[in-house]
Amino acid sequence: MERLELRTKESIELIDITDEVQQIVRAKRVDSGICVVFSRHTTTGIVINENEPG
Repeated sequence: MERLELRTKESIELIDITDEVQQIVRAKRVDSGICVVFSRHTTTGIVINENEPG
């Protein structure tokens, strides 16, 4: 299990962690499977969405 720690600057903030998660998966040399991302904090939310420009 890997840990990704983030610090926010605002009380409501969106942070794209795609690159960080992809880097962790690549470093583990995973060919197939599922990557589970979760938060251990009660006031944190994780949103999965397409990141389209505009």
